[in-house]
Amino acid sequence: MARFFQIDVWFATFAHAAKVKCGSVLTPILRAVSAAGNGGAIFIAAALVMLAFQKTRKAGSAALIALAASVLLTEVLLKNIVGRARPFADESSVFYTYWTDAGSLPAGGYSFPSGHTAAAMAFATALFFSFRKDLSWLFFLLPLAMGFSRVYFQVHYLTDVAASFAVGFLCGLIAVYVVQLLLHLTFFRRFSDAKGLEELLCRRRQP
Repeated sequence: MARFFQIDVWFATFAHAAKVKCGSVLTPILRAVSAAGNGGAIFIAAALVMLAFQKTRKAGSAALIALAASVLLTEVLLKNIVGRARPFADESSVFYTYWTDAGSLPAGGYSFPSGHTAAAMAFATALFFSFRKDLSWLFFLLPLAMGFSRVYFQVHYLTDVAASFAVGFLCGLIAVYVVQLLLHLTFFRRFSDAKGLEELLCRRRQP
């Protein structure tokens, strides 16, 4: 555990150094990135938009399932089981100094794992396996940016973020598999194959 904590300190120091050197540019960008993950709202909204179009409906379904799974694993289970305090909770620590210098971004609840990062990774994984692989790897830039932003503002340890990558990836895989199972059900195939919202609503009225 001491080795992992040393890694946490090292990366927190690296993130703080980036803030000192490039804060005028990085801070507003990363603050926006971090805020985008609040409640997973932007990921949920994107998934709902994808449900409106036939070509992206399976991906949107997988993304919603992945996000729901990530909330269950991070916010309901792991955070409460591990009970790790936020890095800035100890006012005598270097993390607290870095946190205040970065703007004292508010964050409640437990630290491990990062719910923001897990949601971003779950969303990205679901989309990666739902679209062409020559371009869909770009979705993984989302959790990378989200994870770095959370360490940059010292509201998470690097190990929190690393665990979130694993949790989010698992949730994405599960979601893609669940969608494949749902395609065996008639009602879901109808939902998936409907070409537009009007046809989708008409199919729902059919006996």
